Amino acid sequence: MRWKGTGRRGWVSAGFAVVTAGLLLFHRGVPGSVGSLLESFLPWLGLVVVVLLGLALLRCSGVAPVALVLPAAAWAYACGGPLLPGEGRGPGRTGSSSCSTT
Repeated sequence: MRWKGTGRRGWVSAGFAVVTAGLLLFHRGVPGSVGSLLESFLPWLGLVVVVLLGLALLRCSGVAPVALVLPAAAWAYACGGPLLPGEGRGPGRTGSSSCSTT
Protein backbone atom coordinates (compact mmCIF):
# COMPACT_ATOMS: atom_id res chain seq x y z
CA MET A 1 0.00 0.00 0.00
CA ARG A 2 1.39 3.36 -0.95
CA TRP A 3 0.48 6.59 0.82
CA LYS A 4 -0.42 9.54 -1.30
CA GLY A 5 0.56 13.08 -0.52
CA THR A 6 3.52 14.51 1.26
CA GLY A 7 1.89 14.87 4.66
CA ARG A 8 3.24 11.52 5.84
CA ARG A 9 6.76 11.72 4.52
CA GLY A 10 9.53 11.38 7.03
CA TRP A 11 7.61 9.91 9.95
CA VAL A 12 9.54 6.62 9.83
CA SER A 13 12.85 8.50 9.79
CA ALA A 14 11.60 10.68 12.62
CA GLY A 15 10.70 7.56 14.59
CA PHE A 16 14.18 6.13 14.07
CA ALA A 17 15.61 9.49 15.15
CA VAL A 18 13.66 9.38 18.41
CA VAL A 19 14.75 5.77 19.07
CA THR A 20 18.38 6.69 18.36
CA ALA A 21 18.16 9.62 20.77
CA GLY A 22 16.65 7.32 23.39
CA LEU A 23 19.48 4.83 23.00
CA LEU A 24 22.04 7.62 23.26
CA LEU A 25 20.54 9.12 26.40
CA PHE A 26 19.29 6.00 28.19
CA HIS A 27 21.87 3.39 27.17
CA ARG A 28 22.33 2.38 30.81
CA GLY A 29 18.74 1.15 30.87
CA VAL A 30 19.42 -1.54 28.26
CA PRO A 31 19.95 -4.77 30.21
CA GLY A 32 22.61 -7.44 29.92
CA SER A 33 25.27 -7.90 27.32
CA VAL A 34 23.26 -5.92 24.75
CA GLY A 35 23.59 -2.83 26.96
CA SER A 36 27.32 -3.39 27.31
CA LEU A 37 27.67 -3.77 23.55
CA LEU A 38 25.60 -0.64 22.98
CA GLU A 39 27.82 1.32 25.38
CA SER A 40 30.89 0.18 23.43
CA PHE A 41 29.46 1.47 20.15
CA LEU A 42 27.88 4.61 21.58
CA PRO A 43 30.09 7.09 19.67
CA TRP A 44 29.26 5.35 16.39
CA LEU A 45 25.55 6.09 16.79
CA GLY A 46 26.46 9.52 15.43
CA LEU A 47 26.79 7.84 12.02
CA VAL A 48 23.18 6.67 12.33
CA VAL A 49 22.17 10.31 12.66
CA VAL A 50 24.09 11.18 9.49
CA VAL A 51 22.47 8.31 7.56
CA LEU A 52 19.01 9.32 8.78
CA LEU A 53 19.68 12.90 7.71
CA GLY A 54 20.67 11.70 4.25
CA LEU A 55 17.48 9.63 3.97
CA ALA A 56 15.38 12.57 5.14
CA LEU A 57 16.93 14.87 2.55
CA LEU A 58 16.58 12.21 -0.14
CA ARG A 59 12.84 11.88 0.57
CA CYS A 60 12.40 15.66 0.72
CA SER A 61 10.84 15.35 4.14
CA GLY A 62 10.10 18.32 6.35
CA VAL A 63 9.51 16.38 9.56
CA ALA A 64 12.58 14.15 9.72
CA PRO A 65 15.31 16.83 9.62
CA VAL A 66 13.57 18.64 12.46
CA ALA A 67 13.31 15.38 14.43
CA LEU A 68 17.01 14.70 13.82
CA VAL A 69 17.88 17.66 16.04
CA LEU A 70 17.04 15.44 19.04
CA PRO A 71 19.57 12.63 18.40
CA ALA A 72 22.19 15.12 17.18
CA ALA A 73 21.88 17.03 20.45
CA ALA A 74 21.90 13.77 22.43
CA TRP A 75 25.08 12.65 20.68
CA ALA A 76 26.71 16.03 21.27
CA TYR A 77 25.77 15.81 24.96
CA ALA A 78 26.99 12.24 25.40
CA CYS A 79 30.02 12.13 23.10
CA GLY A 80 30.85 15.67 22.01
CA GLY A 81 32.75 16.76 25.11
CA PRO A 82 36.20 15.72 23.81
CA LEU A 83 35.62 17.81 20.69
CA LEU A 84 35.37 21.04 22.68
CA PRO A 85 38.43 23.08 23.61
CA GLY A 86 39.26 23.36 27.28
CA GLU A 87 40.98 21.64 30.14
CA GLY A 88 41.36 17.91 29.77
CA ARG A 89 39.61 17.85 26.43
CA GLY A 90 40.68 17.62 22.86
CA PRO A 91 42.83 15.27 20.81
CA GLY A 92 45.39 14.70 23.55
CA ARG A 93 42.82 13.35 26.00
CA THR A 94 43.49 9.87 27.30
CA GLY A 95 40.87 7.54 28.62
CA SER A 96 38.97 4.39 27.88
CA SER A 97 35.89 6.00 26.39
CA SER A 98 35.11 9.13 24.46
CA CYS A 99 31.49 9.21 25.57
CA SER A 100 29.99 10.11 28.89
CA THR A 101 28.84 6.94 30.62
CA THR A 102 26.90 8.63 33.36
